[in-house]
Amino acid sequence: MIRGIGPIYASKLVAVFGDQVFEVIEQSPEHLREVPGIGPVRGQRIRQAWADQKVVREIMVFLNSHGVGTARAVRIKRKSRISASCATYGPAEHQ
Repeated sequence: MIRGIGPIYASKLVAVFGDQVFEVIEQSPEHLREVPGIGPVRGQRIRQAWADQKVVREIMVFLNSHGVGTARAVRIKRKSRISASCATYGPAEHQ
C-alpha cells in the first residue's frame, strides 16, 4: 500500500507499467505522469509516500536483523520519532 494510491490508481499504474510499477516509482518517478490522472502534485505525493515507506521498511529490516520481532519493531517505530533524515544519516550526523 502506498499512500495516495487507491484501487483505481493502482489499476491505472499496473495497466501502464505492469510488474515494473515499483521500479518506476523508485527509479524514474517522472514517468508517473504517463498515467491518466496523475499530474505533478499527485506524482510528488506518491514519490514522497514511497520514500517515507522506504525508510520504514529499512528500519523494520534493521530491527529484524538484530532479533527484534515484527510486532515489537512496529511498536518501537510507533513510539519513536525517527525522521527519514535521522534514519538515513544516523543521529550524530543529523544534528
